[in-house]
Amino acid sequence: MINVAGLHYNPKYWNEPEVFRPERFLGDYNRDAFMPLAAGPRACMGRRFSEIEATTFLAHLLLTYWFEGTRLNDTETPAEMKERLLRWRQGTVTIVPEKVSLTFTRRRK
Repeated sequence: MINVAGLHYNPKYWNEPEVFRPERFLGDYNRDAFMPLAAGPRACMGRRFSEIEATTFLAHLLLTYWFEGTRLNDTETPAEMKERLLRWRQGTVTIVPEKVSLTFTRRRK
């Protein structure tokens, strides 16, 4: 995890980092040393809202639908399907599932 506040106040990258001088961004500067809206007092105002919105959306899906694994063909056994659904590969940052097929069935009210 990057210490964004520490990065923004690092004299290695910024002359007089504690002084508010917006004109410093008009010329050339190290683009890797500036992460606006990432953390601190000027962090993205909509971040918490988007997290709550995504959580609400997923909760609504779980309340409205059943999720079941779908067989790829008629000869696939339940054990083979389970093994396939749990198989994954390493992505750049996260793990990525392989060959996942799901059936969504609306729940009864």
